[in-house]
Parts: sequence; structure tokens; C-alpha cells
Amino acid sequence: MATFQTYGQLKTQSFSWINRDDLDGNVPGFIALIEADLKRRIHILDLKMEDNAFDVDGETVTLPVPCRDIINFYHNTDGALIRRVAVDEAAIDGNHLGKPREYYVLDATSLRVAPPPDQIYSTTIYYNAEFTPLETMQTQIQSC
Repeated sequence: MATFQTYGQLKTQSFSWINRDDLDGNVPGFIALIEADLKRRIHILDLKMEDNAFDVDGETVTLPVPCRDIINFYHNTDGALIRRVAVDEAAIDGNHLGKPREYYVLDATSLRVAPPPDQIYSTTIYYNAEFTPLETMQTQIQSC
């Protein structure tokens, strides 16, 4: 069995396995299709991440990269849950600052807390990480 440690070696090995000159240009596409299939299947695997120094310093906060979805969100000082709500349920009132009690996701990169924080709050966020495409990985691929 052939082994590889980089994306380039994977491409080279794939060219060798295919052994057809007319498909060489399709190898990156084949790898991308396999990765797309893995993304669908990997949700059941352990891609859970924890950031226990996630500072909430404003009403809008940037999510950790690569965050696919949030599992839990807690205050570090007392363990109080910051509960997820729908956008239309959020108690957003810009005139009242305080300790954030709820949040909703704005887009793939940020969330909004309510009420807006009256100070910097140290929190812990548990989230599912996004699958990183092999082509963009800077480290070596680990073989099994």
C-alpha cells in the first residue's frame, strides 16, 4: 500500500493509481469530491473543539475558525449557560448593558449576544469544527 504525507504526494500517487493520461487533469476534482463526501459523513465523528478563553468584548463576536456550529457556550466565572435563541427571540436592547445571557448566530463567522456586555466576559465555547480541505493544509497528512 502506498503512503503519502502531503497533498502533492496524494495527487502524484493518484495519477499513478489511475494510470491514464487523459484523466490527470481530473485528479484534483476527484480529491475534492472525496472530501465533499467526507464532510457529509464526518459530522458523526469527533470534530468537537473547545475554546476556554473566548472573550466576549462586544455585542458582535467573531467565531473561532473553523467553526461549523456551536454546541455550548458558558461563562467561565460561574458556569452560566449563554443560551442560543432565534433572531426574533433575542432580547436586544442597546440601552441596557449587562452580562450576556443569550446569543444568536449572525452568519458563518460571527454571533451576537444579548444584552450587550458591560465589560469583557471570559467564556468557553464548544463547537464542531469545519473539515479542512487537504489542499489548504500546511501540515503533513497523518497515515493510519
